[in-house]
Amino acid sequence: MFTNLTRQLLSRRRAPAISGRKLLARRYVGPIANHEAISALTEKLTVEEQVQKIVNPSTYEQIERTKQIAQSARLQNQDLGTQLANATRLHKESVSKRLQGLYAELQKTKDLSPDDRSAVLAGFSELRDGASCIQVIRDMRLAGQPATVMQFATALRAAAAARQEKAVYTIGEEMQAAGIQDTEENYAVFFEQLVLCLAHLDQAEHAYAVFLEMRSRGFIPSSDASDALVAAMGIIGDSDMALEIMLDAKSRGESMSASTMLKVLHSAAVQLNPEPFKHCWNQLTGVMGVDVTAGDCDAGLDIAARTGDVNLAHNVIDVLRKRGFPISEYHFEALFEALVRDSRWPIALTVLNIMREHGFGKQSMTLRSMIRTIASQGPEKAMEIVDSIFNELLKKKLLLPYAANSVTLDALVTALATVDRAEQAAERLRKWYPELHIRRTPDSYAAVLQGCIASKDKKLAESLLMELVDTDKLKPTKLIYEQMIAISLKQFNYEDAFVYLEALKAHNIIPSWKTYSAIVHRCARVKDPRARVAMKEMADLGYPVTEALQSFVDTHERLASSSSYRKIDSKNAKASGSAKDKKDTRKSVFDINFTI
Repeated sequence: MFTNLTRQLLSRRRAPAISGRKLLARRYVGPIANHEAISALTEKLTVEEQVQKIVNPSTYEQIERTKQIAQSARLQNQDLGTQLANATRLHKESVSKRLQGLYAELQKTKDLSPDDRSAVLAGFSELRDGASCIQVIRDMRLAGQPATVMQFATALRAAAAARQEKAVYTIGEEMQAAGIQDTEENYAVFFEQLVLCLAHLDQAEHAYAVFLEMRSRGFIPSSDASDALVAAMGIIGDSDMALEIMLDAKSRGESMSASTMLKVLHSAAVQLNPEPFKHCWNQLTGVMGVDVTAGDCDAGLDIAARTGDVNLAHNVIDVLRKRGFPISEYHFEALFEALVRDSRWPIALTVLNIMREHGFGKQSMTLRSMIRTIASQGPEKAMEIVDSIFNELLKKKLLLPYAANSVTLDALVTALATVDRAEQAAERLRKWYPELHIRRTPDSYAAVLQGCIASKDKKLAESLLMELVDTDKLKPTKLIYEQMIAISLKQFNYEDAFVYLEALKAHNIIPSWKTYSAIVHRCARVKDPRARVAMKEMADLGYPVTEALQSFVDTHERLASSSSYRKIDSKNAKASGSAKDKKDTRKSVFDINFTI
């Protein structure tokens, strides 16, 4: 006699191997299915009760099925969530097939009443079986029992929830075949469910076309349809269209969900689209109280800086502080740029003072946006702006001690020099700094000298250089030397460029490639042999002598035999000779300037 344990072992050894899918079906679907099918046909139950018994099994059966799935996942060392999803899908397919079998059996054995068909339709709708819903609706129409608007709506929601686009369209055709009148009350649900289905299938453009058709008929979309469409628009990056739909919904007193708002917010942030971003930001932070991330705040500051939206920048800074996010120079710079773009200079100076008080914005790079904004206004307007900014600093020098420094004044002088107002820049260089008790720096002089290069004003440049050395007792920097060389090269007599070049080298400062290149070009144009000398020095210093530079010198040397070049050479020789005659009278000046 075999014991029970021995019989179990023998039966397991004889059992053939089956696939995982068949195992799931056999363990979790087969026994329950057979039991329900037998009981449904043997017991005397109404059609509605039989449908509910198949579609909604007892709690005990659900618990048993879940326990078996969990045990199988543990034995097979698989993820429980994956096993549950697979088993649920198989169970749903099995239940749908059993309900189809019951419906076919009922059609053979008895005449189904409208209530019976309605119960079957409700069962298929609960299972989200769009194809079976269509079959029942069609049978009802052929049997002279057309479905009601409510039944059509139930089937439409089931098909849309299952993302069955074709089924939604077919149900709409069945509504027309059943003679349902084309009114908002009857067909609004069709358009809504179609929009929902298409939006969830990421067919945003198609869904929007249906949405427009719906509005053209005078149908008012539900908040769910609008929300799904806005979310789909956010996913494909069409934040402008999403904003239009949101504003339309807002006019009807509807609002979008927080998840939808976040999708549009992120889409607008990527596109740097200010209007959709601001709308979603205000709704999320002001109305819904949603906690946005630090990345969302950074995006908001970026948009504020690019569009000059001061209110948005202030709002984002407030959110950063409330959420406890660390505030860096990047955040203050965005706010400062927004104020500068909006020409709100008093507030901008206050923000600049706060930045520097916290150790940010001490470099000149922070003020580049201010220089660009002022220079873009034109010469006359630029002079007016820089004077007003200086007056603000002078008036509030005790309240803005960090904003009123040499870096800020250098930026104002640079803005004037950029718009070809070198003389006015020099005038303010001499006047402003003493009034605010600020010491001028080499960078202060370099700002004005840059304007002298554009205006070719050598006289002004030389006077500034003497003031730098004699008055402020400062050492000329490499930048200042090279600026003086550039100014000299723009003159008809450019001999002084070599004086400044030698002074530069005398202070153990290596001239840049750009300076040597400018000297080579200037000398080559007038057949000055020092072009070759400068090229040799470039090579000795390790600078690349480019093919274009070599070709430029060779070309001008080949053309040197022409009469026009001879005339230029003779004129340059006379000018050079007269310069040598005058050189002794100015030698002492250069000796004073460069003997530091």
